[in-house]
Amino acid sequence: SRNRLMKSYPENIREIGFLATLDETARYRPWFAGLGALGYWIIGQFGTRAPRLFNRAQLAAAEPAINTATARGGIQYQDAYLVDNDARFVFSFIRSAHEAGAAVANYVEVVSALDHPAALKAPFGQAVHRRAEHGGGWLSWVLAVDDIGPVEQRFGREATRGKRIRPDGVELCWQQIGILNTLDRPEVPFFVHWDCPDTEHPSATGGTQASIAVDTIELSGDQTSVVEVVGSDVGLDDTKVTWVEDDEPGVSAVVFRTANGSVRID
Repeated sequence: SRNRLMKSYPENIREIGFLATLDETARYRPWFAGLGALGYWIIGQFGTRAPRLFNRAQLAAAEPAINTATARGGIQYQDAYLVDNDARFVFSFIRSAHEAGAAVANYVEVVSALDHPAALKAPFGQAVHRRAEHGGGWLSWVLAVDDIGPVEQRFGREATRGKRIRPDGVELCWQQIGILNTLDRPEVPFFVHWDCPDTEHPSATGGTQASIAVDTIELSGDQTSVVEVVGSDVGLDDTKVTWVEDDEPGVSAVVFRTANGSVRID
């Protein structure tokens, strides 16, 4: 498995060498430790460079930083390591498989604000924290616009810039506005303008993109507030908005169109 990963992901998983020194207090002599390293290399199906055995003089020449005054010798063996952390590699692997058309099951992103003052300084952190205090559920709904200017004029302030770097190194940049309005009026959306090509948009998921789409957003609360915020210059394409009676204002449920029919998540 290690060898296949190294071959398939040469930029993410690379060979690394380990150099162990055995001094006069070591239980085993260097040649015996070398047999263990040789066995490990054989178990690994020779996927790395072969282990090397050093006497004291060879060890000093190979690595001058090592104090070899009491050394019997040393052994160098090879293995592999993740250049980045394992969580990012796994997520990148899942994303790549998803973009190639694979179905991803049992993957859910759970968002919650950290119990730290820094999290509450950001508008998004404040919105997430408040929603979590009210028992969780849908945070809000967001409208993507081609031009954030008219929305800024409607709100009377400039949009906030955001960015993040994906595991593959691509930097995603966007401008968002209106998240603070959802604190007092959960039924109103906030707005985002993506400063990236459509091919890099988070919703670009290869072959599955056309088979999954938002069909209906069920809202409860004040319809007038939504009309005031959305305005007439922002369309919803094929997505319907329906109003329902609920105990709390906000997004009550979302209906998705899939290849296997409609799916409603409340």
